[in-house]
Amino acid sequence: MVECGSPSWDGYVTNAIAGLQNRCAATGNPNSPTYYQSADTFLPTQLIVTDYNSWNGVVNPGGAFSAESGNRCAMACS
Repeated sequence: MVECGSPSWDGYVTNAIAGLQNRCAATGNPNSPTYYQSADTFLPTQLIVTDYNSWNGVVNPGGAFSAESGNRCAMACS
């Protein structure tokens, strides 16, 4: 299942659930788009969704982020 236009969505959801179940612990590889960490502030570049490959405001990012199309903010409520 690919949600939100990201091929990494399923991996992110898995990490986010694990992190939330462990008191919001950062979960996964920080060099991967599937990484989960809680935050209370965001940069503008972390909230941009595009219809082309981008990550954190960078067009055509390399490596693990090359198939992403921007950043989405997912909020968990407790």
